[in-house]
Amino acid sequence: MAESEIVLLSGHDLRRLLNPEIVIAALRETYSALADNRADQGRSVGFVIEGGSIHVKSGLLPGSHLIFASKVNVNLPNNAKLRRLPTIQGIVVVSDAKDGRPLAIMDSITLTGIRTAAAGALAARYGARKNSKRAAIIGCGAQAEYQLEALRTVFPLEMMKVFDIDEARAQSFATAWSRASCPVRPMPSIDGAVADADICVTCTTSKSPVLTDEMDLRGCFVAAVGADNPEKHEIAPALMCRARIWWMTSKRLPRAVTSTTR
Repeated sequence: MAESEIVLLSGHDLRRLLNPEIVIAALRETYSALADNRADQGRSVGFVIEGGSIHVKSGLLPGSHLIFASKVNVNLPNNAKLRRLPTIQGIVVVSDAKDGRPLAIMDSITLTGIRTAAAGALAARYGARKNSKRAAIIGCGAQAEYQLEALRTVFPLEMMKVFDIDEARAQSFATAWSRASCPVRPMPSIDGAVADADICVTCTTSKSPVLTDEMDLRGCFVAAVGADNPEKHEIAPALMCRARIWWMTSKRLPRAVTSTTR
């Protein structure tokens, strides 16, 4: 790259360049590096604003410290309803940590979606049943398609059930993402969606638990990705109390916190 050149990557560019397999492999390598360099854990700061929040998350490339990246996301849950804009918007800035040159500016909406889904799929590779064939996604917003793509990359899924409080959105998602080898079926309730699921992903903005203690989730791997602040809740405390939570720390494996219910 020329000294003055900055790569600009739109969401479309990122979707074209980053398939789930590539991102999952990169995350595995990075989490392994973090296991050896725990002091390199990233830093974050949050701000509460009217109608939502702002998050700034920054970190160095673990171990080598060659690259510095910072993501600025603005999260406004009512954006779609009030302004017809995405809930989360922002950018990622990547810089050379040795000479300070800005290297790239990327759309964080797409990158966050791809990375979040890849992290969940990577954790599921180690925490879910190896022969997992049935999955459920609760919440059919922007994150749902990334989750579906990532899970299909890791597991030979034969059925995907989905639920959303907006029935039309769940139906539209199912129509767009069904495949002959893995149909996507919208369900009228969360209970119906998670019944017999090997893997369940919750990607909602709910302030009350969507997975409750009464649900039979024995043996189901759960990736709750929506509760990103203290006001949001996706897993009932009683259900969490009877879950098995594990943390991979091997130098050969990524560090991740995941849970499965007994």
